[in-house]
Amino acid sequence: SKGEWRIFWSLDKDDVAEVDIFSLLKTRFVHKESPRTDIYIQATNDVGIKLRGEKEMEVKVRSGVRDEIGAERWEKIVIEKPSCKVGPKETESTKQYVKDLLHRLIHQGIYRPQLEEALAVITTPSPIKCVNVYKIRRHTYQRCSIEQTYLEIDASRKFFTIAIEGTQTSIQKVLDSKVEFQGTQKILKDVLESTKDRTCGFPEFVLQVC
Repeated sequence: SKGEWRIFWSLDKDDVAEVDIFSLLKTRFVHKESPRTDIYIQATNDVGIKLRGEKEMEVKVRSGVRDEIGAERWEKIVIEKPSCKVGPKETESTKQYVKDLLHRLIHQGIYRPQLEEALAVITTPSPIKCVNVYKIRRHTYQRCSIEQTYLEIDASRKFFTIAIEGTQTSIQKVLDSKVEFQGTQKILKDVLESTKDRTCGFPEFVLQVC
């Protein structure tokens, strides 16, 4: 599993400072992916459950807590085509499918504590909570993987996220890069953290926006 350092902004605030990480790093080659919509299912900070591009169900588990640079370690443990329609309009079938999926994974004996905690959330009497996340993602490779993504939550709330993924050493080198920002030379990590709303993984972000 790789480390991931991720930061989010809300674009609905008047005083938000949107930062283009590729301009700051003077990145020449940036790949822009086709827009897609993922459906995230609310679980826990340690377990992410989503329908990727309305096609593949993905479950990932946080296998390591934040280290001194604020990175987390995530492990994708399953990617499969769902056996039913998944989404906010199909709450009952979605809930049953996710419960069965988590039971299967727990039975395999991997990441049992994290998955059992997620299952406890899913099996409460309350309806399952889903959120549609429309994404326009750009990324590059500069010592490690760097991505910058525009997000729309349920076609209304707008956010922005930057992620750096790789070994702890490679993430640290990118964050320690000296960049020009508003006419002065600063360290990239200081620029990003001075303008951020929150530093966390996607599952924790989903919990906060649901």
